[in-house]
Amino acid sequence: MGDTIDVDGWTVHRSGVSAVGPTGEEICGSAAARGRPATERAWFELVERVSAVQAIAEGEASYPLRDETGAIVGQLDRADVFPANPEPERWVYARSNGVAIHSGWRAACERAVWELAERDRVLRAWAGELRPVPIVHDLASPSYEWSAYAFPAGEGSFAASVEVVGVFALPMRDDLPVGIGFAGRPQREDALSAAACEAVQQLAFLWGEAVPASADAPPGAMLHLDTFQIPAHRPRLRAWLEGAHTAFASARSSRRGKAPVRFVDLTMAGLGAELRVAKAICADAMPLVFGESPDFAGLPIELRLHPIP
Repeated sequence: MGDTIDVDGWTVHRSGVSAVGPTGEEICGSAAARGRPATERAWFELVERVSAVQAIAEGEASYPLRDETGAIVGQLDRADVFPANPEPERWVYARSNGVAIHSGWRAACERAVWELAERDRVLRAWAGELRPVPIVHDLASPSYEWSAYAFPAGEGSFAASVEVVGVFALPMRDDLPVGIGFAGRPQREDALSAAACEAVQQLAFLWGEAVPASADAPPGAMLHLDTFQIPAHRPRLRAWLEGAHTAFASARSSRRGKAPVRFVDLTMAGLGAELRVAKAICADAMPLVFGESPDFAGLPIELRLHPIP
């Protein structure tokens, strides 16, 4: 299903697809884009999510660990691929972090690394370890203040060659939604373009909806999305982007080393000979958690929810 809407003067196409997972839950894929259909991207997102959910449901005890060529270089326990949630009432691991689909194994692995690096870089910045750096952009619309920031790789980063950019659309009125997008790419201009698409996509799916007054969802992506839509919480984003979280650098993660990036093949049977789904794994990457992440235990309680939806 899909439609076309006006988002602050921009024509944006929205698409959504869904499927029922192996445990009976509905799994959705959605995408939005300016000036072009987004159905294919929505379908790819759905396949990524279904692949992760199906792998979790199958309950394999271990998985072959592969490199970018597809060669098996080891074996990884299930707990290292899909870790259990020890306190699900407080926080849960994201199921599809570092998962990407593309034509061919190597390309899927490359994109999985981009996503893993994106999340790691943003989470480290939220913990105060890295400071966002403002960059030049040409984004503008009547009701929003747009900004773009680079998230530089710190010393010893497992993905130093990946440029990570965040784009932020902060409304001039409380009744309009916030748009946030992040992306990792080899070139900064490509990361900026992809992050802008993500920010526009978030605006598109929130456009016309009531702005939440509170964030009461259980630990999950919706909790984080709602938290930063609340008008009273929006200054937290500005303060973070201006470097306020560097004051909490002593609480940063200790994950730094020379751990290689390896991959697990999550490609579902029947997907097609060309399409592959890869999950990037690296012990040095900060895990994406929804809820009060243990990695942010040293931050003030009101800042323990990161802005990655």
